Amino acid sequence: MTRSCAAAVLGKALVGALIAAGAALIPLAQYTSAMLLWRDSPINIQSIPDDGGPLPARLVWHPWTYRFLTAMAGMPMAAALVFYLFFAAGGAYLILRVLNPTFRVTTGVDWNRWLLFKTYMHSAPLIKVIVTMVPVQVAVFFLWLMLQAFLPHGPAGSLTVAFLVGGGSWLALSRNGFVGDCDSGNYLLPSRRDAISLVIRGGLFGLIVWLLLFNLLEIQPQSLSRMARGLGGVGEQAWRPFAAAWLASAALAGAASVLSAVGLGHYGVPKQNRMTAGILGATLTAALAIGTQRAWPEVARSRYDYDWNRQDHARPPWWTPRASDRALRIWLALPVRGQWRAKPVAAVGISQIELSDEHLRRIRTHLLGRQYTSALTSPGFVAEYDAACRRLNASARLKACTEGARRSGDPLFLHTLLSDLWMLAGLPEAAKYTEVLRDGRVVWYPTHDSRLPAGDICARHGMIREALQWYGEAGIPPTRAKERASRMAIFTSGRLQGTFVGSARGVTAAAVIVPAQAEVVGLLAGDQPAQIGPFMLREVVRSGKAAADGRFELTHIPEGDYRLGVYVAVPHTNRIRGVRVESNAAATEPFAIDASAPDISVGTLRLSVLIAE
Repeated sequence: MTRSCAAAVLGKALVGALIAAGAALIPLAQYTSAMLLWRDSPINIQSIPDDGGPLPARLVWHPWTYRFLTAMAGMPMAAALVFYLFFAAGGAYLILRVLNPTFRVTTGVDWNRWLLFKTYMHSAPLIKVIVTMVPVQVAVFFLWLMLQAFLPHGPAGSLTVAFLVGGGSWLALSRNGFVGDCDSGNYLLPSRRDAISLVIRGGLFGLIVWLLLFNLLEIQPQSLSRMARGLGGVGEQAWRPFAAAWLASAALAGAASVLSAVGLGHYGVPKQNRMTAGILGATLTAALAIGTQRAWPEVARSRYDYDWNRQDHARPPWWTPRASDRALRIWLALPVRGQWRAKPVAAVGISQIELSDEHLRRIRTHLLGRQYTSALTSPGFVAEYDAACRRLNASARLKACTEGARRSGDPLFLHTLLSDLWMLAGLPEAAKYTEVLRDGRVVWYPTHDSRLPAGDICARHGMIREALQWYGEAGIPPTRAKERASRMAIFTSGRLQGTFVGSARGVTAAAVIVPAQAEVVGLLAGDQPAQIGPFMLREVVRSGKAAADGRFELTHIPEGDYRLGVYVAVPHTNRIRGVRVESNAAATEPFAIDASAPDISVGTLRLSVLIAE
């Protein structure tokens, strides 16, 4: 292929790619806005809290990108139709120029600004093409109606239509077809050999276009949006690769269709050059077909743990073991209406993942190998959080929320982090995690008021200087900021002590306190559920393990109304048949801690743990 000819063909292919990408941009904007950006959309798959608080940093969108997408998606249907017609007309013009170089929209008459009718917007070539094309396609339609009685429903029917439309278009519009020279008023009647050749080549082009569209629809914007959401919260950074994949696929289809048209019948181009263009078009078509049907689903599963066909995460076989016998056996006892009630804590969390140390280490290794870009990132961090709740490890709970918000961008993790920091006021380990609120990789503040929760949390932890700084950034005057900080600051030096007696060998016992109206109290009141979910132990405000002599002490308790509870853990090699707690009547009643009553003594708790042989 000569350099000038190659440049002309590649230029046409580039124009075809741009036209296809431009047309694909419209549904991309529409589905992105409807599924990710508009809160009230019926097909929204990313609920963003509308409480005026901070959001995960992964949900950030550049204002220009946001306005552009929502403006395109929000335009009237008529305007969208105009854009589609514009791109369709551009694509049709390009293919017509490939088939018949004599076709053009204008007659070549010079523009005369004094005589508007001299522009000839309805030129003779265009009229001739329309007059030729309409009767041919009408004949194709009636031929398809006759064949429809013999064709089965499904792809065979649409393939037949594609072949007939392509063959009819080629026969009608080619330079050696019916239309002939568009500048001439004469029509051609091709020979039988030329007619058969045109129909076959046009039919092949129709099949190629059908194949390109079929494979392009395999990765529609709505499916890509669901996959992006499956990997975590979707902001502009997470959206861009999927948007680029859709637009690149459309551009590839546009270039492949133009190159295929050149290869199947560009009038005036040498046969060898047409063959080269045809091979390129066939290669791009095959690449798109293999990419959408084979490569993309395989990459989604093997690299991102995402099942493209089911539109859901794809768990490795080891992810959810059949048995959960490797986790600690844990029970929780709380007084309900003056009587101690105890229930086991499940060894499997919300995400149905075994919460043993060994299994969680394997999950961490797997997610690290995926660089946390996986459909299993959120379930993995949920399991980490459940395990931390189950172990009464407040620091690990906060770490799981922080990493979950940063790695997955799910608003639930940030909401839980803020809630835990509020509940754990006064705990030194929790105070350290207030620094996370300044980490731009984790938290994004869309408005000035969204900084207020961070200031309130700092004030509850006694960090008045930091709280005043947050309030200042929220636009609160210094005097009002000090008043708000003093209202939010609470007493956090409460203490509770007591003694365990009678616990069995190998049993780890700890005293815990939960809010007086905690949900976990209601779960223990009835027979159902049989087990308590690990997540419910997040309501534990403070805990203290028993020393060798049975004494326990809980410190840094914030002011509030609480209930006493007992936490029991044994190795997984043992089985607990039941837990029994006996205490004085005062220990079974709610109690209050504040500056006027900072110290509470619950006396002796007699603990009996029945271990199965």
